[in-house]
Amino acid sequence: MYQGAKPSTFRNAAFLRKHPTKAEEIRWERLRNNQIEGVHFRRQHPFDKYVPDFYAFSVRLVIELDGKIHEEKSVKLTDDEREVNLKLHSLYILRYTNDEVYKTVDDVVEDIRLTVVELKKMKENKCPMKSEVCLDSFGKQVEKQDSGFILHIMPHPDFQKKYVSSRSS
Repeated sequence: MYQGAKPSTFRNAAFLRKHPTKAEEIRWERLRNNQIEGVHFRRQHPFDKYVPDFYAFSVRLVIELDGKIHEEKSVKLTDDEREVNLKLHSLYILRYTNDEVYKTVDDVVEDIRLTVVELKKMKENKCPMKSEVCLDSFGKQVEKQDSGFILHIMPHPDFQKKYVSSRSS
């Protein structure tokens, strides 16, 4: 589960758990104690050289909450690199801004729930061949790689339809 995390990553994770952001506190209240489809989430969980905000091992889901600093170009580049590296471990990634967490708490939780349901379905119905292309239950093409499904999941399509337009204005 830790994918070779170094002691310094564990120390960083412990520090981050002791000093959460307000958005992380809000989100943790709705993720803790298996509240979403019975899935166990960990917060600030060491994984390789990274510490994702939230991680659900059973469905290989990472949830990241981004404050204003993530809008800066250099931070975006670091986030992109991190995301690519996490995907190489067949992890699925959801990203939300802190504003989304504050303003649309229930919608973000529902988006996570729908994603968890989808990931559970995908886990149950994996493609039998390594290079086979499958469709998920939303009709999106998903290609299975040697390491498992490599699929970048941004917020659930229904969430994007409702809220992305308000984010861009």
